[in-house]
Amino acid sequence: MNILLYYKFYIAFILFLLCIKIINNKKSYYNSYHLSAYSYNTTPHKKKIVSK
Repeated sequence: MNILLYYKFYIAFILFLLCIKIINNKKSYYNSYHLSAYSYNTTPHKKKIVSK
């Protein structure tokens, strides 16, 4: 009985860590998306300055 409870807590802990990893991955994905969008928006201006 104690072993089953231990495994239940262990599985719950692993799921909790996986949820944290997924949230961190989503945050990093959104940050990289914003950075890529920012660089995409700024590159045409740089090209215009270079062409002038």
